[in-house]
Amino acid sequence: MCMFLSIVAISTLNCLFLVRAEVYSSIYKIEKILEIEAVLLGYLRVLIETERSHGRNLPWDVIGFYEKCRSEHERRRFDPNFAGNPINDYHIVDRYINGWRKYVLGNLVCGHCPATKPILDFEVSYNYIIRNNDGPALDDLENIADAIARLTQMYNLELSDIFSGKIMGTQTDPLDIREIEHIIDVLHSRDLFEDEGYWLESLLAKINTDSDVLPLPEQRRFYKKLGRAYYMAGVPHEAIDWLAHYVEKVPDDKNMTAELDWYMSLDHNKMARASTGIDNTKHADEIDPVYIALCNGEELRSPVDTAKLKCFNRKTKIPYLYAKEEVMNYDPRVSLFHEVISENETKLVRTLAESQLDRSLVEAPAGFERDKIRISQTAWLHDVFHPIIGKLSRRIETLTGLNLREKDFVSDCEPLQVLNYGVGGLYVPHYDYLEETADVGDSVPTSLLNSGDRIATWLFYLSDVQYGGSTVYPKLKVRVPVTK
Repeated sequence: MCMFLSIVAISTLNCLFLVRAEVYSSIYKIEKILEIEAVLLGYLRVLIETERSHGRNLPWDVIGFYEKCRSEHERRRFDPNFAGNPINDYHIVDRYINGWRKYVLGNLVCGHCPATKPILDFEVSYNYIIRNNDGPALDDLENIADAIARLTQMYNLELSDIFSGKIMGTQTDPLDIREIEHIIDVLHSRDLFEDEGYWLESLLAKINTDSDVLPLPEQRRFYKKLGRAYYMAGVPHEAIDWLAHYVEKVPDDKNMTAELDWYMSLDHNKMARASTGIDNTKHADEIDPVYIALCNGEELRSPVDTAKLKCFNRKTKIPYLYAKEEVMNYDPRVSLFHEVISENETKLVRTLAESQLDRSLVEAPAGFERDKIRISQTAWLHDVFHPIIGKLSRRIETLTGLNLREKDFVSDCEPLQVLNYGVGGLYVPHYDYLEETADVGDSVPTSLLNSGDRIATWLFYLSDVQYGGSTVYPKLKVRVPVTK
């Protein structure tokens, strides 16, 4: 599954019907953070107006923070995909974790700040909201930073565009130097040294082309990090070139001169990669060229192969009812069915799943666990959960001729699985089979023991996406685009 999307996945087995909370892996959870921030903005607006009415002005940092947040929430009202933008999501989570405490409380509640009653009331309200809502944590911000870097690689995006707040043709607030440096530090912490070097080079290019140029001595730490990154990546000659560039312009910097001398003293011919032992690449499937090409919308099959594909009215179990089927691949069969689920049904399924969403897991030797190969949140909905779920099961039976009856033992199907993909959300290519010889106590639910293996998968797309999000089959070179 390529990045960016919300879907319902339904799998059939003989048939199988499959279809502090973490924030970054669910766009829905990001939207909830925006709702919490809207409440905080309301309290801050009241504080600003109350203080002004008494002839007192709050610090400019507080006013500026308020105006920037207010402007962003105003844009959100007219942009239904606002929380689907990874750069917006970085700003949202960064503000929640760092911004409010630093720019608002840090300038209102301090040793030399006037502690007026409205300010103290605001502090009480802020602390109450933060304590009583399940907000993001620092690892959410780090994972969003990692996702932005991964999306940049997956879709071959220009870092200059990312820095300026432009992604996939959509413009939003730019990333500032502090935010870019945080993303770079996250890349380093994940041992992605080549990527770290690329980002640092791009950051230095940005700094030296901006109208408000950062003086060279203040760029020192970026050159130092760049040298370290290329040394860790096993290319110390790159480290030498960049440090030499800095020392040439700032010859009085004795520490950087000594560091340059140390790099030059290395025996580069004998030098092995200086990594910590952790693989310095992303997941192998994420950088597979076929997978990336399909996710970028490329057609890899020949015109002869695609010319055989067709659309037709498919017969169903009801003689007078036909289904609109678009064949994407014949063997094995991959088809896209049109006009199967209504807009109201889509909204209802999404609503039913919202309160059930939790991080999607993958099977591991020690059981199920979280893993970066699958970034999403999942909710399971059984037929008995709501009449609409059973109704959708019967509709799929009509269209496919497969049995979708949930039973306590030897079930024909799995429950409906609703997936909400988060920032840079994806599921890398994987096998989706069950263990036919599974026994009690294995990862397969008791209801599926002796049910046989999955023989088909049905998916509803519950939303449109601006970019990406396709379901791809790399071995078949088949891509199914997102169609709500």
